[in-house]
Amino acid sequence: MAKAGAQTSDNPRPAIGDFGDLNLNVARANFSQLPGVPDCNAQYYSGTGFGPALGIFYELPIQNKFSLLLRGVYDLYGEKLVSNELTPIAINGAETQATIEHSINATLGMIGFQPMGSYHITPALSVHFGGEIGYVVQSSFNQIETLTQPTTSGVFSNGLRTRNAQYGKIPNANPIVASLIGGISYAIPLNALKTIQAVPELNYTLGLTPVVKNYSWSVNSIRAGIAIRYELPEKAIETPKFIDTLPLPVPAPIAPPIASVTASGIGAKGDEGPVAVLRVEEIYSVRMTPLLPYIFFGENESLLPSRYDKMTAGASSAFKEIALKNEDALSINHKTLDIIGRRLTDDSDAQVTLAGITLNKSKFPIDKHLATSRAENIADYLESVWNISDQRIRITTHPLAEETVAALDSDGIAEANRVEIASNSFGILQPVMASDTIRIATPPVIRFHPLVKYSDTLSDWNLYVSQDGVLLKLFEGKEIIPASLDWIISDDQKTIPHFPGKIDYELKVIGSHNDKAVASGSLPVEQLTLRKKKVQRIADREIEKYNLLLFDLQSSELNETNKQIVELIQKHLKDISAISIVGHTDRTGEVETNKQLSLDRAKSTARALGVTKADIRGIANETVLYDNNLPEGRCLSRTVDIIVETPVDVQ
Repeated sequence: MAKAGAQTSDNPRPAIGDFGDLNLNVARANFSQLPGVPDCNAQYYSGTGFGPALGIFYELPIQNKFSLLLRGVYDLYGEKLVSNELTPIAINGAETQATIEHSINATLGMIGFQPMGSYHITPALSVHFGGEIGYVVQSSFNQIETLTQPTTSGVFSNGLRTRNAQYGKIPNANPIVASLIGGISYAIPLNALKTIQAVPELNYTLGLTPVVKNYSWSVNSIRAGIAIRYELPEKAIETPKFIDTLPLPVPAPIAPPIASVTASGIGAKGDEGPVAVLRVEEIYSVRMTPLLPYIFFGENESLLPSRYDKMTAGASSAFKEIALKNEDALSINHKTLDIIGRRLTDDSDAQVTLAGITLNKSKFPIDKHLATSRAENIADYLESVWNISDQRIRITTHPLAEETVAALDSDGIAEANRVEIASNSFGILQPVMASDTIRIATPPVIRFHPLVKYSDTLSDWNLYVSQDGVLLKLFEGKEIIPASLDWIISDDQKTIPHFPGKIDYELKVIGSHNDKAVASGSLPVEQLTLRKKKVQRIADREIEKYNLLLFDLQSSELNETNKQIVELIQKHLKDISAISIVGHTDRTGEVETNKQLSLDRAKSTARALGVTKADIRGIANETVLYDNNLPEGRCLSRTVDIIVETPVDVQ
């Protein structure tokens, strides 16, 4: 970073300017591999590279000899760390000494702030010392092992002279960077008044923080550059002029906000009406959650995304599927690898195939190397954490069909960045079954109608729903408050009211002048527990919920996986069961097309189940089931819900 500090005019004045540097980066290191990134027998000690630095500055004179410098900068560190491994190999039966080069090309982009002091030896010559603190906005690496000697013969076991290529974001990169800075500069006037100067500079930075947390790896830099400095002109002192003025009209005071809020119920079929009582009923439930045979990756990345749960080898023995009974489908599918690991451990004859998807699309290509690297990282996890033999794991790649590639939008491209999982045993990828006592609310949705009268703009608003002081639901926002707010009670079993009595709701609004208003209300709550139903001989029921997934694009036909799931469901159906079949879609596509497609899928499911009396509906994405910003959330939203409600004999 340029140290543009000089006082060339007779009367020092504040100055502004911009600068640019070319940095020779020198890495100091002592580590063998990046966190979670395999590297065979390497030990990195040093590296070098180049990178630019661009920024702006402000200089404030303190005395004739001293000034304060404040500057903002964008730094791009580039460096290459190399470690050479000497090892004997056999070529044509003769032992030969080989050299394997382990290399990491690292890039760090940082936005920094530099407070410094300058001492002016002469009006033109200055020295500087200070520090820098920066925030890392970019961190990436590219790692590879290369057979460099002998130069004309020998390959690795993969048939190439390179292996173990890895790239992506630097794992566990330090987000904050700090360093010390010292340097020298010389100002050359560019105009007669000496208010514009070119300032060549040379300086050195000493890195204080590691590139990777808890790693011995820091970066020092020798930096040369030039700044353009402009001294700000002195402000002329003006004699105040007094003029006659008319008094301004005093604006009328803004009345404080007036708030009110009411609550109504939304029935299972979407009908809205008053709520006499919120009834919470305990019901024995069986739930079948589908397991996506996909693991999705970030664009151009081969490491497993952090949203997928990962265990250590020592913790895997304690993993049980039964512990997932209270988690939703998205959370369960973020544990896919551990579910598969447990099932492979329990079924020693089962095998899996990991197929990385390749994509031949000009702006968003996925080559065979990246697809293979993703599948290998999944295999490494199953082998290292779950002790699954590599003989039971097959790694391959295959492209998407051309007609599918042609129709891909941005969501489709994100979903193409995946590894597909298949098995010779249906049990490895079969849905996760869970049984538990759940609480069902009637009505299932409470709709709040907030109303605020205010002549200005709201600053903040909050709607709290609580029971006995425990917060159940919070709605919040700024400026505009919606005409209605829906509390979908079944979204989270933990927040369904636990006790009879009442729930309280309170609306708080704050106006632009910090003026406030509060409105509140309550709803009675009735609890109907399993024990109460048994003692009072109240009719009871069991609810079973199943899902079908992975319909082909724009198709309502059941694939083989869904047909196997249908066979499982048929075993649980009884003549007295009430069945609801509801088709859903994700956000992709036209609303009317999706509504018809979801209905067709629901009808197709009913035919496969062989049921004629069922509530069959297609609602597209009217209800957002899962986060559609995630590819797995969209896949789970393309589903058919099958809800089977069966009366239970209370005797």
